[in-house]
Amino acid sequence: MVCFVGRLTSSRTWVAGWVTNVVGNGVQATALQMGSVSAVQPLMSTQLLFAMSFASVEERRWPSPSDIASAIAVCAGLVMLLTTDGATPHSAPPHRGRALAMAACSIVVIAVLRFISRFVAATLASVLSGASAGLCHAMSAVLIKVIIEDVSAHGVARAVVHWPLYALIASTAGGFVLGQLAVASGPLPAAVAAMSATNPVASFLIGMLAFDAPMPRDPGVVAAIVSSGVLIVAGIIGLANAAGTRDVYRGEVTGRSPWRCESEEASHSSRIPSAPRTPRVPR
Repeated sequence: MVCFVGRLTSSRTWVAGWVTNVVGNGVQATALQMGSVSAVQPLMSTQLLFAMSFASVEERRWPSPSDIASAIAVCAGLVMLLTTDGATPHSAPPHRGRALAMAACSIVVIAVLRFISRFVAATLASVLSGASAGLCHAMSAVLIKVIIEDVSAHGVARAVVHWPLYALIASTAGGFVLGQLAVASGPLPAAVAAMSATNPVASFLIGMLAFDAPMPRDPGVVAAIVSSGVLIVAGIIGLANAAGTRDVYRGEVTGRSPWRCESEEASHSSRIPSAPRTPRVPR
């Protein structure tokens, strides 16, 4: 693990990505200050749209028809969700007891998923780890919103001495570690799809439960929410399996396990018996 972290921090590409991610988190916090979690977090699904677009520009080719259809599905789902009256409630004050209960439930769910991932195939393990990472990202968004409301109402001192700040640090770190595990433990499309789909869905549900916002009860509104969720998730799965998206998330493939140091790999290879040599027959 130490060698893995050392290799990451020595990569300029990884450091640049991490800095960009920090800036993105700041922009996300600004958006959460102005809107509700249920309205802001589903927009995070558009990251795969940008990944596909950047890959298409870099490779100088148009996306395939299936990739375009997946992008249209994500956009259509977001338009349906954000334009349906009553689907995404306006910003509401947090219910601290409910937020704490959601955090506790998330910890239990993540622990169960991680336990199951130890006994299943690599693809399913990657999906479970990705879902765990997406759940951490969803809780981070909820906690950011709670902290913003605390700071706005009671000042910075209130946020420093209460649990949401430290829970945010834990959920952010957990999301990072679980995301790396998901990518390293199985196929890349499965990990990316699980993370990208779990985050907006879990954020929407937790955002409804952890804040004093009215729950949608109209059958038409509920149907619109479900339909938009199906479109977004289906589009995310399609975009995660796009060739360009895989190239962006994969980066350079070195052929070495990211969890091993060079010395460990050398030791591992030295323990593998070599094939027996065929004796030379003199001519």
